[in-house]
Amino acid sequence: MKNMKRILIIQLALLVFAGSVAAQNLPSKWKMMKATRNSFEMLWEADSSHIAATECGEGYVDAPKCENMKDGDLWTFHFPVRGLEAGTYFEFDIMLGSKPASPKYYEVEYLDGNVWKNAGEVKCTGGSSESSDIMRTFRLENAIGDGEVLVRLRVKGDEICRKEALGDADADSHVKLMPYGYIGAYARVAGTTRPRDTTKVGYLGNSFTFVNSGDFILKELAWAEGHYLDMHVNSYPGASFRSHFSLEGSLDVISEGGYDWFILQDQSQQAGKYGRDSLKAIMDYTKSIASLIRYFSPEVRILYEHTWAYSEGNYGGFGSFNDFDRCSTAGADRLSSAIKAEKSPIAAAFAIVRSERADIEIYSTDFQHPAAYGAYLKACCNYLSIFGEPFTGSDANFALNPEICAYLRSVAERCCLTVN
Repeated sequence: MKNMKRILIIQLALLVFAGSVAAQNLPSKWKMMKATRNSFEMLWEADSSHIAATECGEGYVDAPKCENMKDGDLWTFHFPVRGLEAGTYFEFDIMLGSKPASPKYYEVEYLDGNVWKNAGEVKCTGGSSESSDIMRTFRLENAIGDGEVLVRLRVKGDEICRKEALGDADADSHVKLMPYGYIGAYARVAGTTRPRDTTKVGYLGNSFTFVNSGDFILKELAWAEGHYLDMHVNSYPGASFRSHFSLEGSLDVISEGGYDWFILQDQSQQAGKYGRDSLKAIMDYTKSIASLIRYFSPEVRILYEHTWAYSEGNYGGFGSFNDFDRCSTAGADRLSSAIKAEKSPIAAAFAIVRSERADIEIYSTDFQHPAAYGAYLKACCNYLSIFGEPFTGSDANFALNPEICAYLRSVAERCCLTVN
């Protein structure tokens, strides 16, 4: 086992230092899919201080310790860049996993010239599988010729996530990028153009939200089209609307208040079950969560995600794509109408791609969750549902194939925009 760790560490070091010489301002992704999770876990828990981005750029995180962190301890993310002019915007998004004995609060800071500047506080919950979503955009006042953008997470205070862990000497205090088979972190140079407006967005979801980062993509799409999204997100594997009432992170997002839009993504079979069986509990929890959101954000507009049919588990228990789509459409229509919400027609967009372009992988290998292009298509539908305007030909592709992304944007427009 020790030899395997050493080999992985050496391979990682070669990747980091070979790539750092030729910085090209590429985005950096830390994507931990199921097939590579064990290797990533070994690297993260080994005595290595460098965890390299798995895709795109040469970024790496210097995390000399990921447990027993105390006030002032740091993680530092390094992003080699070249020729950034003053006034460049930079996007930094991660999903941070914590345990009951992990530090509760962190400051996000970035180096601008010779000064570390604050980009906001992060609160962790210490809940099992419940991530803390960090989405920050900051503007570099100073140019960088040939160097690095540095972003760090600094532990603030010694308060831990769960007080009940204080008496447990063996309590797990690990803090790390979430390793559940998706993009744990993403960073990119966002250019020098200032968005023309700001929209505050709340977002509650589950693995259909975080697998391949549909929320990160939505923010990037909006930026490319001239809109800044101030996003507050909480997601949890398998979460239904009922689940979010018991999740500290979800209640924190709701009570933040002041939202222009709030996106709701229920567990993937709920709309179909309601369309088929009219289960009262599904309607009750849909109404309850919408009411709570409006209590804290009275003027908010709610976007209900009508998610896709899939083949896993005998088509989610519905027997076929057609029956799954038929039941979920009936349910989503009634549920969204009951809470006076807009409906994001993601399921219809998936059905078009299945019919027209079976060569495009919109499903992950489990035939249920979104692949990278499925997450991109979902984000396109959400963007159009919120802004109601066609794409202007932007190149926001989340480091994916530009031609495929252009096709997916066109599919989303066919589903979301009314042609007069």
